[in-house]
Amino acid sequence: MSFGSQLKEALSQKSNELKRELETDISSVGDNLESTAKKAVFIVGAIVAAAFVIRLLAPKAKKVKVNTAGGGQELMVINEPENGIVSMIKGAIATFLLNLAKERIMNFLEELNARQAIAKEQEKE
Repeated sequence: MSFGSQLKEALSQKSNELKRELETDISSVGDNLESTAKKAVFIVGAIVAAAFVIRLLAPKAKKVKVNTAGGGQELMVINEPENGIVSMIKGAIATFLLNLAKERIMNFLEELNARQAIAKEQEKE
């Protein structure tokens, strides 16, 4: 074998090796992006669900149109009083659901961080 063909073979092998490493890096970037997107969707979903629950449990305001002395109409917002027991129950439900959502989010993030730590350790090996 001549020196030129040996050099060509060595360069070809190095090129193939670099190509595989690049494909691996691109794949890991895609996996990290997917993981981050899933985290974001999960967290946003939990926040939206919590906001929805709070909105459902919050006291309702009643809007009433009132005729004024000048012949125009004015919009008044009247907060209807709520029974104290009902208010306490709604507060307890909201607190329970928000704590449950918080625990789920924390567990999800801890699990995700543990998986990422394991993946980083495996990459080092």
